[in-house]
Amino acid sequence: EGAAEVEALVDGPVGAVEVTGTVRLAEGQVLDRPVENLRLSIDGVLRSASRLTAQITGTGALDAEPLSLSAEMDMAGEALGLRALDLTLAGTRATGGVVRGLDGLLAGDLEIESTNLSPLAALALVEAQGAGDITLRLRRQEGGQGVSLVGALQNVAAFDQSIEALD
Repeated sequence: EGAAEVEALVDGPVGAVEVTGTVRLAEGQVLDRPVENLRLSIDGVLRSASRLTAQITGTGALDAEPLSLSAEMDMAGEALGLRALDLTLAGTRATGGVVRGLDGLLAGDLEIESTNLSPLAALALVEAQGAGDITLRLRRQEGGQGVSLVGALQNVAAFDQSIEALD
């Protein structure tokens, strides 16, 4: 919620079109949490009609806690990859990479260290709480999506479910 400013530039020859864009939100809300000075930027190259590679960066504050984001994006048709992801917010750091294949299934690893999962969940528009130090492994497998979780969770609650402790 809030009024955002959007700036975009597309320039260059076919096969090497530079794509830059910035979204700024001075003040707003995400799940009733204040957002301040949010800036999300993309700086990339459109290599063909269906291939974009880019660097994504972000800064700002959620609930008065600093937010920092960087990732490499590779989009080819319906496939999308986020690599070298590094997100820091309010006692939480998420790193790793995920690729969504043409079949819509995900593959990759995300490492999450968090003393409070609530702000990170709010970015995904989900109400949640708890803490954890986990590796989330996503794999394509015969018949669907494979997911495994390695690590520890404490007092996690989300989607009307709760986990007191998981090691």
